[in-house]
Amino acid sequence: MLFRHQWLVVVIVCVALSGCAPKRLVRTPDYPPKDPGLSERKITKDELNRISRKHSEIDYRTSLEILARLNTRDRDYIEEDIKKGKKIKVPNDFKYYKTWTPLPREIPEVSHLSKFVLIAKSIPFAGWYEKGHLLEDTYICIGKKGEWTKAGLYKVLKKDEHHVSASYRNAYGQPALMPWALRIYGHVWIHAGDIEGPLCSHGCINLPLQPAAKLFDWASAGTTVLVIESLKDLDKNLPRRPVKSAPPGKPSPTRKPAIKPAPAKKVPAKSAETTRLDQVCCSDLESLSMAARTRSSM
Repeated sequence: MLFRHQWLVVVIVCVALSGCAPKRLVRTPDYPPKDPGLSERKITKDELNRISRKHSEIDYRTSLEILARLNTRDRDYIEEDIKKGKKIKVPNDFKYYKTWTPLPREIPEVSHLSKFVLIAKSIPFAGWYEKGHLLEDTYICIGKKGEWTKAGLYKVLKKDEHHVSASYRNAYGQPALMPWALRIYGHVWIHAGDIEGPLCSHGCINLPLQPAAKLFDWASAGTTVLVIESLKDLDKNLPRRPVKSAPPGKPSPTRKPAIKPAPAKKVPAKSAETTRLDQVCCSDLESLSMAARTRSSM
């Protein structure tokens, strides 16, 4: 009996203490990490190797690619800058910039387009989208003078995998090679080229070799290409979904008035017999009227 009462006391104490037990914390959703920023400074190859050892997903080649994207210079030039001890843009956190892009990842306004290429001159970066979702992006270089690469809405007019420039020559005096080329207007092409900095072409849009090959394979004749001065101009220059018009031969629908007018009364058409009777009645009335005037005058 005493043993049973002891268990009852234990149960009551446990129930009482359950209300005082620490509550389980609900984990808040993860938010995108804050941009740790950049610094312009010298960096050594040893420092890049230490970063690679610290973060297994960032090897030496990946760290050079991150620096290339931030400084708009091919990896070969970045390595030269490091050897010469030049100051370049260096991220405070390489891991953050591994998946970084300056372009919007979603553009809902172009979701009606199966393929869309965006080129922002001020960054400068290019990205290609499928149904409004960013698929790939890359740093680029544009005309040495701002007006050499004109902003505007274009389409891919021609594809030429082995294009050779008819206007410019390389350092050896031979016609310049422009592989994986997409012509968008005039003599301006999007193609693979050497990227020393953001302004290094004669008007064409130069991409690194690998992204240029990917874009060439992905794009097709007629693909929409938008070149803008900066991302601030994006919204006002986007190719909107066209407004549907009435099909040929079918009038456009008109708005109904708020208050419907009263329907007009229909007057039945008079038959020939009725018309003849009216004429007879009218002549009789005239005769009676003349007779009345004659009597009054007598």
